[in-house]
Amino acid sequence: MAPPRVLPSSKTSKKKDESKDISAAAYDEDFFRVSPIPLTIVIVLLMILFWFVCYKIDVLPLYALGPLGQFVSYLANDHLKILRLCFRFALMAHFLEAVFAYRISRRMNFSRVTSFKWMFQTALVGFPSLGLLLRYRKDRELAKEKTN
Repeated sequence: MAPPRVLPSSKTSKKKDESKDISAAAYDEDFFRVSPIPLTIVIVLLMILFWFVCYKIDVLPLYALGPLGQFVSYLANDHLKILRLCFRFALMAHFLEAVFAYRISRRMNFSRVTSFKWMFQTALVGFPSLGLLLRYRKDRELAKEKTN
């Protein structure tokens, strides 16, 4: 026979709710969080690979990649203009996200150093970094609304 279930009392549930409430004063400081390392590594490596495919295809041993290498070789040989256009678009997207991250962090009154950290990280990683900043901004606004 199973032991009887113990229902949580109202005191324990209040403690859990109080731990989730963060005051608005906690959001007034500088905030910087590194984007997930595995995701950062994957994005940086893929951008480097994309550059090699667009501009230095001879350096890559595509034959070692099997069917994927054949597909990349086909794209590089037959659709190089489109690949280069896509690469430039990806760079432009990272650049614009970085400018946007800098602007958001300055509007949240972060220090210049922290704002440059956000800008640099977003330029490298892109939206995963910007997503962290946007989530923090949303949480900060919700915390300020709760105090008002």
